[in-house]
Amino acid sequence: MKGYTIDDNQLYQETTDYHRAEWLHFESPSEEEINYLTHELGIPVDFVTDAFDYYEVPRQETVVTKTGEKVSLLLVLYPHTKYRFDAYRE
Repeated sequence: MKGYTIDDNQLYQETTDYHRAEWLHFESPSEEEINYLTHELGIPVDFVTDAFDYYEVPRQETVVTKTGEKVSLLLVLYPHTKYRFDAYRE
């Protein structure tokens, strides 16, 4: 998991202070990371788990948490290529 803040020059800088991060990026989060994101940071659990759904559609969604913070989800779809090396044998 990586967190980013925006500096004075409006550029993203990596941070480990996830509570102050403007952007959190995670791929295949562990059970521990899911618990941290949902319980400590208040991110809706479906924002984290929807990415595991093979049939999920790309989208942007925003909700307001119990503490009044806006949390946005950006779910993207990108191609993933699998190579079959045996197809290239002579």
